[in-house]
Formats: sequence, structure tokens, C-alpha cells
Amino acid sequence: ELAKEAAGRIRQAVEMGDVTQIKSIVEELKSRCDAAAPLGDKFVQMVEDFDFDGILKLTEQLAR
Repeated sequence: ELAKEAAGRIRQAVEMGDVTQIKSIVEELKSRCDAAAPLGDKFVQMVEDFDFDGILKLTEQLAR
């Protein structure tokens, strides 16, 4: 449930192009779930690379 909520919030931030918000959501997810750390690190790398398509694809995996 936490992952689905985060995925939705990340998608909204991507649509707005808000990289700061994406990072904030990912950090919150990582702090609430240790298992999310590796995935969170992928998100952070994609944000730094401005890979919005990759971020959207990763949110699809997260929402499953």
C-alpha cells in the first residue's frame, strides 16, 4: 500500500517536473521501509539524470 501511494505521488511530481518533490517522496519511502532503499537509490539516480521516462517506468513496478 505504501509503495502504491508513493508511486502515485511520484507520477504527479514527474508530471509537474518537480525533481525536488520526487527526491522528497523517495527519501520518505526509504525512511519508512528499509527494503525500498535500493529502489529509492535508482529513483535518485534517475532524478539526477532527469530521466523522467525511466522514473515513470519504475513507478509502474513500484505500484505492483
